[in-house]
Amino acid sequence: MRRHLASLLIVVALTALLPSGALAQAPSQAEAQAVWDAFWGRLAAGDFTGARRYVHSAKQRPWMVADAQLQEQAPQMLYCRIRPGPLPDSADDVLFEVHCEHGGETADTLVGFRQDFDGAWRISGM
Repeated sequence: MRRHLASLLIVVALTALLPSGALAQAPSQAEAQAVWDAFWGRLAAGDFTGARRYVHSAKQRPWMVADAQLQEQAPQMLYCRIRPGPLPDSADDVLFEVHCEHGGETADTLVGFRQDFDGAWRISGM
């Protein structure tokens, strides 16, 4: 019992020495899909302020204020589905493949997610 406890304490101590993000977990496919849908749903409704809540704080830009092109694109983006199996991009970002299928057309792209200061996963790049 003591040996097991000592081993556990050593692992915990070594983990504390690792760089931040080294053991970062990725959002689940369902969580990533929920963020994707909420972001594009807000844009489709013209709620640019609401859409900003789903973009990582370090990635928010002035274009989020009002962009007609994004709003036009939003209904189509709601047909896109996050594929399982995140691809680590860096210690902070996690990439997911996104498959879009609508009106007989298909497209694939990558979307990045990053955990924000409040612990929530948000879109960090497309």
